[in-house]
Amino acid sequence: MSRNNHGSHARIGDLVEVLNPQGQPTGITGLVSQIVNRKPLGDFDDHGIHMRFLVVTGVQGRIKDSYVVIRSFR
Repeated sequence: MSRNNHGSHARIGDLVEVLNPQGQPTGITGLVSQIVNRKPLGDFDDHGIHMRFLVVTGVQGRIKDSYVVIRSFR
Protein backbone atom coordinates (compact mmCIF):
# COMPACT_ATOMS: atom_id res chain seq x y z
CA MET A 1 0.00 0.00 0.00
CA SER A 2 1.38 3.42 -0.93
CA ARG A 3 1.56 6.39 1.43
CA ASN A 4 -0.93 9.24 1.22
CA ASN A 5 0.64 12.35 -0.36
CA HIS A 6 -1.41 14.91 1.64
CA GLY A 7 0.75 17.29 3.66
CA SER A 8 -0.67 16.03 6.95
CA HIS A 9 1.29 12.81 6.33
CA ALA A 10 4.62 14.59 5.65
CA ARG A 11 7.69 13.52 7.60
CA ILE A 12 11.09 15.11 8.02
CA GLY A 13 13.09 14.50 4.85
CA ASP A 14 10.11 14.33 2.45
CA LEU A 15 10.24 16.47 -0.71
CA VAL A 16 7.10 18.64 -0.78
CA GLU A 17 5.57 21.19 -3.11
CA VAL A 18 3.79 24.26 -1.73
CA LEU A 19 0.16 24.82 -2.77
CA ASN A 20 -1.78 28.08 -2.84
CA PRO A 21 -5.02 28.41 -0.81
CA GLN A 22 -7.00 27.19 -3.86
CA GLY A 23 -4.98 23.96 -3.85
CA GLN A 24 -3.02 24.72 -7.03
CA PRO A 25 0.73 23.98 -7.19
CA THR A 26 3.01 27.02 -6.91
CA GLY A 27 6.15 25.34 -8.27
CA ILE A 28 7.98 25.95 -4.97
CA THR A 29 9.54 22.75 -3.62
CA GLY A 30 11.72 21.92 -0.64
CA LEU A 31 12.55 19.33 1.99
CA VAL A 32 10.67 19.16 5.28
CA SER A 33 13.28 20.06 7.91
CA GLN A 34 11.07 20.45 10.99
CA ILE A 35 7.50 19.74 12.11
CA VAL A 36 5.86 22.15 14.57
CA ASN A 37 2.68 21.17 16.42
CA ARG A 38 0.71 24.04 17.95
CA LYS A 39 -1.68 23.21 20.73
CA PRO A 40 -4.91 25.16 21.36
CA LEU A 41 -4.22 28.51 23.03
CA GLY A 42 -6.25 28.48 26.26
CA ASP A 43 -9.88 29.38 26.88
CA PHE A 44 -10.50 31.55 23.80
CA ASP A 45 -9.27 28.83 21.42
CA ASP A 46 -12.22 26.51 21.99
CA HIS A 47 -12.07 24.46 18.80
CA GLY A 48 -9.50 22.17 20.44
CA ILE A 49 -7.75 21.34 17.18
CA HIS A 50 -3.98 21.00 17.20
CA MET A 51 -2.43 22.75 14.21
CA ARG A 52 0.55 21.25 12.40
CA PHE A 53 3.08 23.39 10.54
CA LEU A 54 6.07 22.38 8.42
CA VAL A 55 9.40 24.14 8.08
CA VAL A 56 10.47 23.64 4.46
CA THR A 57 13.95 24.40 3.09
CA GLY A 58 13.98 27.37 0.73
CA VAL A 59 10.72 28.78 2.15
CA GLN A 60 10.71 31.51 4.80
CA GLY A 61 8.51 30.81 7.81
CA ARG A 62 6.25 27.89 8.63
CA ILE A 63 3.63 26.42 6.29
CA LYS A 64 0.37 24.80 7.40
CA ASP A 65 0.53 21.12 6.48
CA SER A 66 -2.61 21.36 4.34
CA TYR A 67 -0.80 23.75 1.97
CA VAL A 68 1.74 21.17 0.77
CA VAL A 69 1.66 17.97 -1.23
CA ILE A 70 4.34 15.30 -0.92
CA ARG A 71 6.26 14.77 -4.18
CA SER A 72 8.84 12.24 -2.95
CA PHE A 73 8.87 10.22 0.24
CA ARG A 74 11.93 9.87 2.46
